[in-house]
Amino acid sequence: MKKKKLLSIITSFVMTLAFLLYIPVERCETNAAEGRLYNQYEEKWNDVIFTKYALTQNSMAISGCGIFSFCNAIYALNGNEIDAVNIAAWAVDNGSYQPGNGGMYYLSFYNMVQSGYGELFNFRIDGQYYGRITDQRLIEHLKNGGVAAIHVYGHLMAVTGYDESNNMYHVIESAVSSTRELEPDSWVPAEKMCTGNTNVDWYALISDTTPPAPESPNINLSKSLVSVNDEIGISWEQVPNAENYKISLYRNGELYSEESTADCNFIRQLPDGDYTAYVSAGNDGGYSEPVSVDFVVYGSVPDAPQLSVEKNLFPVEEPVKITWNPVNNTEYYSISLYRNDELYNNIELHESTEYTEILPEGSYTAYFSACNALGKSEESKIDFTVGNAIKGDINSDGSVAISDIVILQKYLLSCESLTAEQCISADMNNDNVINVFDIVLMRKLLTKVS
Repeated sequence: MKKKKLLSIITSFVMTLAFLLYIPVERCETNAAEGRLYNQYEEKWNDVIFTKYALTQNSMAISGCGIFSFCNAIYALNGNEIDAVNIAAWAVDNGSYQPGNGGMYYLSFYNMVQSGYGELFNFRIDGQYYGRITDQRLIEHLKNGGVAAIHVYGHLMAVTGYDESNNMYHVIESAVSSTRELEPDSWVPAEKMCTGNTNVDWYALISDTTPPAPESPNINLSKSLVSVNDEIGISWEQVPNAENYKISLYRNGELYSEESTADCNFIRQLPDGDYTAYVSAGNDGGYSEPVSVDFVVYGSVPDAPQLSVEKNLFPVEEPVKITWNPVNNTEYYSISLYRNDELYNNIELHESTEYTEILPEGSYTAYFSACNALGKSEESKIDFTVGNAIKGDINSDGSVAISDIVILQKYLLSCESLTAEQCISADMNNDNVINVFDIVLMRKLLTKVS
């Protein structure tokens, strides 16, 4: 145990000495590449200094590679953008970062950074190792989606990927230098990372602890049609691992509102319009696929329905069928049915545009209104009769005679028209077609009567 402790002290001393002896080299000014969050040579870092351990050579532009490489690694790992100044101040306070006095003491830093920032930025340190870039442990970690902080002579960088097909590593370099000859964001051969100023001798494995995005919620709608005086209600059951829910509300095709809530319901009074609500469950891992529901908020009474009936005379025992057009903003249809000028029935129909019923013999008038919470439309009415017509008695005089045959002949010659009731009487064989066969049957009936 004493030998291991002594070896650890000697190793830390050697690494510190390497930082102290590091001589700045020519800098290659570059623009931040895609995938790199921080460029150490941006001018602003010259003004970020810490005087706790030294009065000179203490800016982040000079000795910030340890901080920047860590921030770049986390950004590549899960997209979290860590404030470099904030974490640098934290590391200065605990002694793991001493600008002007050795810079980053990376063994101490990576022993403490998970407890300080792991939960906030969703990462875990899976261990620190002295070894080479070609260590199988490091390769498997990268292949499984992890990233690593690596140490080369006097410098720290981030490795964020491995391509097994060509044995290349994705390296994020915060401080581009002519001595290392690396780009800000590039794929680098293993040979390059095993020689000279880019020879890796230590690495820390970093894994993502961001929870997976939750499943989509199952949503329920209180009503698909409400008035401007009422509230619309959307609800859903709690989704496992969900921390909040995002509701995006579109009115007449345009975004109307967007909000986040920890509740499992959305209740609002809204202006009139056609709406679509999208609900997603979210956590640190992102948001689920949105689930949508449509509803209408109306601000006026409906228009009157347009009625139609198949015929004006229905035989007894044949169902009477009345239909009408769907009317917007209608919650139900009110029907008042009068028989022989007396109220026969009051009916309410929801989600239907058809009324069918077998009615007793009589003369009928039906009054229809479209209704909602704000009132009812003007009435539409339709008349019809239920009764058994005498076959062949086209002129409705109570008997079948030559005069009825004459009327039918004129109709077939397009010299005369027939009412709906007359058509029923003239259709002798009930095939819904009036033709010469009906005249033949009428003549036979007339002969039989005679």
